Amino acid sequence: MAKHSEYVFLWAVMLVAVAMGIYYGQHVMYEAMVDRLAQDKRILIIYTGGTIGMVESPDGFKPDKEYLPKELDKIMKLYPDQRGKIGQYDLVQYDPLLDSSNMDPGDWNKMLRTITEKYDEYDSFVILHGTDTMSYTASALSFGLQGLNKPVIVTGSQMSISQLKNDAINNIITSLLYASRQDALREVVIIFDDLIIRGNRSKKVSPNKYQAFGSPNFPILAKYGTDFEYDVIVNEDVTPPVTKYRKMWKNQGVSLTTRLYKKNTDVRVIWFVPGINFDPFTDEVMNVSQSGNGRIDAYILMTFGIGNGPESDKKFGRFLDTCNQYGVVLYNVSQCCQGKVDEGDYATGSFLQKHKVVSGNDMTVEAAYAKAHYLAGLFPGNADMQRNAFQENICGELSGERNFELFYNL
Repeated sequence: MAKHSEYVFLWAVMLVAVAMGIYYGQHVMYEAMVDRLAQDKRILIIYTGGTIGMVESPDGFKPDKEYLPKELDKIMKLYPDQRGKIGQYDLVQYDPLLDSSNMDPGDWNKMLRTITEKYDEYDSFVILHGTDTMSYTASALSFGLQGLNKPVIVTGSQMSISQLKNDAINNIITSLLYASRQDALREVVIIFDDLIIRGNRSKKVSPNKYQAFGSPNFPILAKYGTDFEYDVIVNEDVTPPVTKYRKMWKNQGVSLTTRLYKKNTDVRVIWFVPGINFDPFTDEVMNVSQSGNGRIDAYILMTFGIGNGPESDKKFGRFLDTCNQYGVVLYNVSQCCQGKVDEGDYATGSFLQKHKVVSGNDMTVEAAYAKAHYLAGLFPGNADMQRNAFQENICGELSGERNFELFYNL
């Protein structure tokens, strides 16, 4: 009997060992397959400038064309066992390399052209960019790349790769790892400090911290820790996975249609403060409109709280009437970085609604600014078409009534 029990025990041990061997073997095979798929990815790195590749000079930090590519090669050689998790990449550099504070919509077009020209040659795109206007660029690319079906990643750093303690290396490597994944989301994202953020929901929240970007009104898409994980998965059985609140907006993934931003589009932003004098804005609308040299296409009104303005101020009413008279479109975006505009809650908000001021819902000002540019080029001179389209969810930049949620971490 004891002998029988001993045989049973030995058989059990052998079965467990075999099962573990099979499991381990399958795991090793799976990891090898994932690495092979990653290695097959073709990635284009587009280096536009920014802090990430700057070097110290007597006049302060400045861009250096040769430094970043050399450092990236060195980093890859330091971790040969991890190199297999990253696809093959090429790097193109813009000339000149720009601090992002010097960028304008013409630079958005330059990036759009590069991606379009190289779209069939590469599986993913990583854009190295300055942090100051990164959210504007990410938003602009999301509108300009209609039907996008490949990952476009925008990243940068708070500290240059040339500094001993920096965030540049982590942000570049994380972006390349993500760009090499089979399940990378096929949209424009910002990757920063291990967070993957929808580009047109992002906002720079700190000039000092490594976690420089947040997503005030939309969940973080994913994050890297010791491993990668999506935050809000609904269905992992499709590629790419579908995330919570993700809308398959019109034309997404059908075929790429690139829409460049129209030159000389004039979108202006007014930040409300108590007692603001609107007469200078009224005068500029009249002067530009009557001069015959161009036009003001739109104003984004950075309003108080839930979307309120000084409705008792006659100068404000005159400004709104003048804009409507000359076909200047008016958009309402809250100064609060979190929450949404609701023009019907207070009389001050209803006043704006009556003057054809269109609610920006829960859009960031960065997304609203890029969208206003996009629509002015799409429907030139047609204020009604621009107003209607601004309220539509074109590429995930705003929430509907049913999927808006409060209390996301910034």
